[in-house]
Formats: sequence, C-alpha cells, structure tokens
Amino acid sequence: MKRRTRKRRILKWSGVGLCVGLAAAWVVSHTYQISYWGSSKFAITLLQGALVGRTRNIASAGTAWVVEPTEGPSVWWPECVAQGKFDAIWIPMWMFLLPTALATAWFWWSDRRYRSGCVDCGYNLTGNVSGACPECGTPIDQKQRDLPSDA
Repeated sequence: MKRRTRKRRILKWSGVGLCVGLAAAWVVSHTYQISYWGSSKFAITLLQGALVGRTRNIASAGTAWVVEPTEGPSVWWPECVAQGKFDAIWIPMWMFLLPTALATAWFWWSDRRYRSGCVDCGYNLTGNVSGACPECGTPIDQKQRDLPSDA
C-alpha cells in the first residue's frame, strides 16, 4: 500500500491554500466590509473577522457586491442579531480556520517520512542488508540503505 498518494497530496496542499485564504480574509475583513446581496433578500458579508449571514425584510433591490471601509473590534464568538429590518448571524472566521488547520496539520504529520523507510509501505529499513523490504518485497537501492535512521 502506497503511503503517499495523489489524493493525499491534493488534500494537504488544498488545506494549506484554504488556511492561507481564510487568514487573508480575516485580515482584510478588519479593513473592508465585503458583502454580496443576492436577489433572495440574503447577504453574505465578511466583517470584523467574521462571516455574517444577513436577511433583509424589505423588497430586494437585486444582486450587488458592496465593498466599504470599516473599523471596529474583532468578533470572537458567534452571535445572532435581530435588528428591525435586518436579521443576522455572525460566525467568527477562526471557527472555519481552526478545523481546517487541524485537519491540514494532521495530513502533513501523518504523511511524514522516515529517511530509512521503504518508499512503498513506509516500513523502517534500519539495519536491513538484504536489499529488499521484508514487509512488501520492494527492492532497496544502495543510497537508501546508506541513509542514517531518523530515530
């Protein structure tokens, strides 16, 4: 069984990209309010470190992107707000970033390689002089046999 598969590499690097994107969105949301008003009276907004879902109880003016300067404190805990014509739920960005970062870190940690391991199955080949992996039978080249153990 191969330890390093294409799907795993895609997941690892996608996780890194998503974490960087979420962190960048968090930073930008402290300077700008970025909103998308859909035609169904619903808006998604990045604001003060949170993703905000809003509804408006008035007639919709159509779809629109709105970018405005903003300032204010960070939002650290989820909130539900009812304000006259608008209802909103605030979800802090860290609630998306934390599980994504943990999953990505787990993929990277679980995919680490020992320099003295078999390239196919990961079996530790320290002290092996036979020229083949005893676990899966994969031939071992001379360079790999000469590498020191990580332990």
